[in-house]
Amino acid sequence: MNVVSRKKILFVPFDYASLREHLIVAENIKNDALYDVVFLLYRPQVITDEVKANLGRNGFKYIDVSIAKKLESDVPKYSQIISPRLIVIKDLLVLWFKALQIRAKARSMINELNVYCLVLCGDRVPGWETALVKAINNKKRASIIIQYAVFSSSGMVGYNYARMSNGGYPYRASSSLINMLAHKIVPNVSRRHLGENVLISNYVTPLAYYFSGLMPKNPWLQGGGYAKKMLVEGREVLKYYLSEGMEPEKMIVTGKPSSDKLYQDFLNYNSKLSKRNEDKDSLRVLFPLPQLWEHNSFEWDKHCREIEFMLECLTRDKKVELILSLHPKMSKENYLEMAEKYDCTFAKGSIYEEIPRCDLFVSIYSSTLTSALALGKKCVAIYYVYYYTDTVGVFDGAMNVKRVDQKQDFPGVMSEAIDEVRSSNSERNKFDPEWSVVDGKSTDRIIECIYREIENIG
Repeated sequence: MNVVSRKKILFVPFDYASLREHLIVAENIKNDALYDVVFLLYRPQVITDEVKANLGRNGFKYIDVSIAKKLESDVPKYSQIISPRLIVIKDLLVLWFKALQIRAKARSMINELNVYCLVLCGDRVPGWETALVKAINNKKRASIIIQYAVFSSSGMVGYNYARMSNGGYPYRASSSLINMLAHKIVPNVSRRHLGENVLISNYVTPLAYYFSGLMPKNPWLQGGGYAKKMLVEGREVLKYYLSEGMEPEKMIVTGKPSSDKLYQDFLNYNSKLSKRNEDKDSLRVLFPLPQLWEHNSFEWDKHCREIEFMLECLTRDKKVELILSLHPKMSKENYLEMAEKYDCTFAKGSIYEEIPRCDLFVSIYSSTLTSALALGKKCVAIYYVYYYTDTVGVFDGAMNVKRVDQKQDFPGVMSEAIDEVRSSNSERNKFDPEWSVVDGKSTDRIIECIYREIENIG
């Protein structure tokens, strides 16, 4: 290949979690020296001095799309949704014009950078994702999604339903004239849930992006847009997306980049199992604390009551060592008193570093379950909290997941799960590639797919 041409691969992370996956792939591509790597930063979660400094230290160029910040500030807030019709029309025109700006900027970016492959974490969010996919497709070049988490469309509709039911943003299609117009005009913008038509986004957003040509085919589905390929972590995840309407030819099972370190951590931990305490009843339970308050789902007092109830249930068995994992947006100081009260310890590393070392994984409905299942861990999924009630998702058929649908069932389900782990054989820590391919070769497979797509460009 002619290295002098310096074809570009443009990575477009959505948040810090997807950035982490992208960086693993980008580092290997940079070392191959066949293509230049550029990052596009367009969301506040990744437009930070820390992220920029880290990219610079690792020798990556990046583009900070400042127009995205202005666009976000121009999107009307909830307080404006009851505005008079003339203001609604103005808001629609403003957002439509901003969407056209993004579309034009994306087109010139693809051309000026000589981008031959676009790497995203999804193609369903209207704006930069859909504009870049449209631009790269017009050039008949490669666009690839690296699936970094499992998004449940029923979870999203349940989330929006809960928000509209609790007095939040009005995602009900019948709540305003502008929402009704979006429901009637924009394909797949609404879904039926518990007798209501629920919108994926509201007010002028669907119409503005639809009229600018930037709405995806199915905004409820992670790969519901027009990217050419989507690399998924396991066969069960692929089956789930097929059931949601994803085209089979779009998906390839590769595993995800971070699973390579998970694989090595798992092997290292298993090699030390013989040195562990011989007490077979002693179990390590890993529990990522739900972000009910951090997501503005509950008030702080209600959030604390729910967390304390869960901690009390999880620590009833005195031979359980409970490890708490915190999301980066959670402050450890807020939970020190709870941890001390229930004799818990905090995870020292990321949740993915802790999963290989646990015997039982307990979480609200979360895509981190795929990693636990891939390592053969017994899992308990808490569905009763907030918007997960009445939702159906990818893990519903998983044999190794015990689902908690009602709050009063949690103590009993936990007791059953603990008993099952204790009665299982000593080989419970073994790979299950159906959920996530964990073999230390996922990054290699992903890069092979990227290179193949570029080479197939006519």
